[in-house]
Amino acid sequence: MYARYIKITFKDKLAKEMMITYSNSVADAEGIKNGLLLRFTIDQSELTAILVLVFANYEDFNNDHKNVALPVIESCRNQGLKVELADGNVVGDIAASTKLVEFLKKKGTFYHVWKYPPLNSPY
Repeated sequence: MYARYIKITFKDKLAKEMMITYSNSVADAEGIKNGLLLRFTIDQSELTAILVLVFANYEDFNNDHKNVALPVIESCRNQGLKVELADGNVVGDIAASTKLVEFLKKKGTFYHVWKYPPLNSPY
């Protein structure tokens, strides 16, 4: 697995809320197509948010970085926002509670992605 966090310090609360709304819709849908497994946002302070992204491997991360994340990161930096990035391989064992799936079913947004449409699909 490969993970990244993106910490952004915004100039105002509205800009932060707009970014969260964007990542909850457009960026998630596009990221999932590029191999994103999980994304969540940490509300660190009134003006700071941290996005955590998890991918199966570096190739998926890099694909998402080029096609989704990089344009957003560059846009933020061009607006004079402070953007901090860190990413790397997930090492050691991965621990997860069986309650995670239950929680995600209640609170998460699931995207179905397939390389080819199912046999019964009209597409």
